Amino acid sequence: MFVFLNIQKSSEHSRFDAAHELGHLTLHKHAGAHGKEAEREANAFASSLCLEKTY
Repeated sequence: MFVFLNIQKSSEHSRFDAAHELGHLTLHKHAGAHGKEAEREANAFASSLCLEKTY
């Protein structure tokens, strides 16, 4: 499996893209979700991984 990232994007956007794809690999490795639901789940995964906890 390969993940290609666009090097024209900012480092923050590239990190989110990488985390998003990691979300797909982690959450959907057995093709459990498709379409918009899979994208929503991968975005939620990436957001949780990339955002700092401030408490």
